[in-house]
Amino acid sequence: MENTEGTTVKRDFMRGGSLFTLVFFFIVWRPGFIASETLTLTTYYPAPYGGYASLLTTGQTLLARDGGRVGIGLGPGGLPTAKLHVAGTFRLVDGTQAVGKVLTSDANGLASWADSGMKCKAESYSSGGVTTCTGGANVILAAMDATGRLYPLGPETSVPQSGTMLCCKI
Repeated sequence: MENTEGTTVKRDFMRGGSLFTLVFFFIVWRPGFIASETLTLTTYYPAPYGGYASLLTTGQTLLARDGGRVGIGLGPGGLPTAKLHVAGTFRLVDGTQAVGKVLTSDANGLASWADSGMKCKAESYSSGGVTTCTGGANVILAAMDATGRLYPLGPETSVPQSGTMLCCKI
């Protein structure tokens, strides 16, 4: 017969003792394996097979991995053909946008909003002969007399009678 040593804990299950027993049970035994799991996520940046080419739930191409090109709004299967390929409209908000401005670039290719450089207004004229624009405009794009006849373009246009002309500063 073997001689074994051990400890026996005897506890009466009464209301106060039950609480102590449950607390002791959860501290010592830690029944975490009943309702727990271990989740390990491993991510790679950049992804081992390139960037993610499409969003799986919609099929829209968001980032393209080939050649460093980005496609926006290309639809399912659409591949960008330039570094930035936008299908549809886009919005550039830099604080200088306004009605009548055009998108231009500087020598480094940085885009910004600028005045178009062309300001036009309609001016009335009351007599025939050589007519010039006022207010710093330097080109008459068109002149129309009271009968609706259009006259040639030029910085000075000879018109036979009163009418309206479109004067532009270029």
